[in-house]
Amino acid sequence: MELRELLEKNIKIVDHYGVKNQIPVWIEEMSELTKVLCKWSRIYDRLEGDIDSNLLNALKEEIADVVVCIDQLRYMINYDEYELMEQYKNKV
Repeated sequence: MELRELLEKNIKIVDHYGVKNQIPVWIEEMSELTKVLCKWSRIYDRLEGDIDSNLLNALKEEIADVVVCIDQLRYMINYDEYELMEQYKNKV
């Protein structure tokens, strides 16, 4: 599936369920990423700054989930790429 198709599917999902129902999903997905980061933080010294493959896979999966949520959220508040990049420049 191409990126455009994925984004369209993502829009259909959020349009179908609505913002009120998606907000808890967004929070849950972001908290799952937070949990993986906390786990990595707890074992960071033991791994000597490295990351094991299971944790790396979990981290990648949760990042993807959060990106899906961010795309849905951006769509719902009409936050376009240009505006995002302007904010991004101010943060980096």
